Amino acid sequence: MLVRCTILLGVLALVLTATGVCRADGSTSAAAELFEAASAASARGDHVAAAAAFEQAYRSAPRGATAFNAAVSWEAANQPERAADAYALAMKHDDLAPDARQTAQARLIALRSVLGYVVILAPAGARIDIARVRGAASPVALYVRPGVHTVVLRDARGVRLTRAISLTAGEILNLDLRTAAAPAPPPASEPAHPHEPTEAHHSTSWRTLGFVALGAAVALAGTATYLGVSALDARDEFVSSGKTSRSAHDRAASLRTWTNVAWAGSGVMAATAGVLIFLAPTHDDARASRSRWQAGIGWTRRF
Repeated sequence: MLVRCTILLGVLALVLTATGVCRADGSTSAAAELFEAASAASARGDHVAAAAAFEQAYRSAPRGATAFNAAVSWEAANQPERAADAYALAMKHDDLAPDARQTAQARLIALRSVLGYVVILAPAGARIDIARVRGAASPVALYVRPGVHTVVLRDARGVRLTRAISLTAGEILNLDLRTAAAPAPPPASEPAHPHEPTEAHHSTSWRTLGFVALGAAVALAGTATYLGVSALDARDEFVSSGKTSRSAHDRAASLRTWTNVAWAGSGVMAATAGVLIFLAPTHDDARASRSRWQAGIGWTRRF
């Protein structure tokens, strides 16, 4: 890390020397003063102040060397995401010296492997906040550190949309918020009556319960059959004992009672199933009933 910073600061010194003639040749006085302030901050080791001054000088007089100097200062200040943005910006300028361009390209390749890159699209007139960017217009493209970041979108109507994104090292994320922020289209037809989903659900629920009851009736009928056969076996055992076995008599009587209970339960369940399945209103019947009920209602919509 120390070796890399030393090399980068050495490149920065060369670029500062090379750009001194360029500044005297045509930059505005404000940009020249900012450049001098940035150079002084870099010389005393205040890399954050140097980077900020270089960026301000770039906004006054955009030059590839100035963006490159900002990138080197940001990297020396251990802010790789800002450095990557500045390196990419510097490489867009044709006036960037070949050696500085080669360094910027190499450093950008190295930084891409440890950073994430996000591109955000938003509707016209919207403003975007993410990481160090505030109130930027679409599109927004920047490097960020791996992890979770919050994107805040404010459209022309003042509507606020917040979205959390997560990026890993080396990942490129394209986030299109143009559809998410668009207003919902008006309904094409009259909205359904609020009771419609409930009625349809009730109709389905009654039929489902009916089939459950029918299954229970079948199960109880099977149980009753089994108990009836067991009761007959117990009765035969009682007769074989000469009708003297008290235990066989009690067992036959108990099985006969439970057989009757099972048959009665099966009958009740079967009757219940019939009512639920065959007498519950169908969806079409409920819809026809709703249509008749709505025929006399006047809908009112307020905007």
